[in-house]
Amino acid sequence: MAAGSFNALTNDFSTTSAHASLKAVKTIPSGLLETVVERLKAEFQPDEIYLFGSHAWGVPTDDSDVDLMVIVRDSAEKAIRRMQRAHRCLSGLGFPKDVLVPTRAQVDRYKHLRASLFHQVLAKGRKLYG
Repeated sequence: MAAGSFNALTNDFSTTSAHASLKAVKTIPSGLLETVVERLKAEFQPDEIYLFGSHAWGVPTDDSDVDLMVIVRDSAEKAIRRMQRAHRCLSGLGFPKDVLVPTRAQVDRYKHLRASLFHQVLAKGRKLYG
């Protein structure tokens, strides 16, 4: 678990973490990010996990959800079922989330297209695992 402190002046958490890339994000304590990563790893055994959207590259508001992309090696399961599994495994954590669970082949097919979400996440998202 991470050790850390809350800075009331900047409304930010700062911590050190077992996962070097899991430095706290504004409004998301790194301990919670570690829990998210550990749950997703147990559920999917993913290649990579990224945080994207306002929590990674913008200024989150009170209404912002947490956007995650969990890249799995391969899956015969439909994308919607993988997304449902991700939401179920993250239930009870007390924050709104949007979780994409593409396969490596899906990401590789579109990552070179600058306008694609996959390109944006890989280029500007925060890698949490992998």
